[in-house]
Amino acid sequence: MHDKDLKNLWKDAPEKGVVEFNHQQILKDMNVQIEKIEKSIKQRNVLEIIAALFIIVFFGRSCLQSDFGLQQVGAGLAVIAAVFIIYKLLQVQLSKKSADVSMSIKEQLLASKAYVKQEQDLLKNILYWYILPLTTAILLMALGGGGSFLFKMIYIPLVLGLALFVYWLNQKAARKFDPYLTQLDEAIAGMEE
Repeated sequence: MHDKDLKNLWKDAPEKGVVEFNHQQILKDMNVQIEKIEKSIKQRNVLEIIAALFIIVFFGRSCLQSDFGLQQVGAGLAVIAAVFIIYKLLQVQLSKKSADVSMSIKEQLLASKAYVKQEQDLLKNILYWYILPLTTAILLMALGGGGSFLFKMIYIPLVLGLALFVYWLNQKAARKFDPYLTQLDEAIAGMEE
C-alpha cells in the first residue's frame, strides 16, 4: 500500500468510529457464563442444605436430650442457625428472575446482574448469617459440655481458626464474581448506546 492509498483510506474513514454489537451473541455468551455460575451455586446450596439438615437433626436431638444449660442453649442456637441458613440460601435462589422471552435483552442482563450481585453479597456477608451464629452455638456447647479445661483451650481456638478460614474462603469466592459483574455492566452499557 502506498502513501497515497493510506491518505485516501484515512480521508474516507468516518469521523466517529462505529462499533456494532451483536446483541444476540452478547446475550448468548453471558448466558453461558451465568449458567456456569448457577451450576456452581446450586451445587453449593445442595451441600449446604444437606449439612444444615444434618445440624437440625443432630443438634435438635442433642438439645432435647442435654442436661447442661449452656450445651442445650448452644444446640438450640445451632438448630435455629441451620434453619436460617436454609432460608437465606433459598431466599436468594427463589428471588432470581427466570429468563422470559418477553423480556428485552437489556432486562435479561439486568436480571442476571441482580442475581449475581445477590449471590456475591451472600458470600460477602457470610460472617453475619452463617459463621457467627454457628460458631457461637459450637462455642456455647463446648463451654457447657464436659471435657477438661485443656481440651477447651485447644478446641476453642481451633473452632475460631476454622471460622476465620471459612470467612476468608468466602471472601475469595465473592471476588470471583467481580469479572462477571464487570462483563454484565459492559454488556448493559453497550445496550444503552
